[in-house]
Amino acid sequence: MDNGEVKKVLFGEINLTHARGNFPPDLKKLRRPFASKGKAIYWFCSGCGAIYEIVGQTAERLINRATPVDLKVIKKTYFISSPGCLLCDGPREPVKFVALE
Repeated sequence: MDNGEVKKVLFGEINLTHARGNFPPDLKKLRRPFASKGKAIYWFCSGCGAIYEIVGQTAERLINRATPVDLKVIKKTYFISSPGCLLCDGPREPVKFVALE
């Protein structure tokens, strides 16, 4: 048995959700105040519908991968969207800014 098989036997295996795609964003949840202080932005996965609050350096990295915009403006009027995330099997690129309607 190799290390990967041993890990599966001991800890089990988590299967990613299938990214069906075309989930509409829940604008009410995306307008909620952030739970954390400092730099933060919401990440919406259109593949599975998950919404994450991304903070600190991770938020900066995601923001830098998309179009550069002033952080103060982004926090108030935009969220980040991608077709996949950590919970599903959809692709995590492209990352784009989407304006809240």
